[in-house]
Amino acid sequence: MTRYNTPFEIHVHGEVPLRATVSFEQLQEALKPLWKYAGSKSLAAGAASVYEEEPGIQFDAHKHLLQMCWTVPGDEDFRQALDEMCMGLNELAEIGAPIEVTFYDSDFNEE
Repeated sequence: MTRYNTPFEIHVHGEVPLRATVSFEQLQEALKPLWKYAGSKSLAAGAASVYEEEPGIQFDAHKHLLQMCWTVPGDEDFRQALDEMCMGLNELAEIGAPIEVTFYDSDFNEE
């Protein structure tokens, strides 16, 4: 879904150690609320950040690590997608890990 005139840019940042048995398919399902929110049809399509310099959402299968440095335009309704994603990741995580979520005002201009 394309979002026009969204009040926020939402940045999600963190690293989540995953159990050794986690597959890409399981991770894609757990992260579905995020990539669906971004209007994508798969994790691969929705993993890119709106900023080229950010790596987006990456799964390192060798290290069993989910890395997120990902920005998406959105609104307050993002919180529901975030809650659903966290519930899905709980089942896949090896240990608890912080995920930082920052809402930036899209209309704010530093000048």
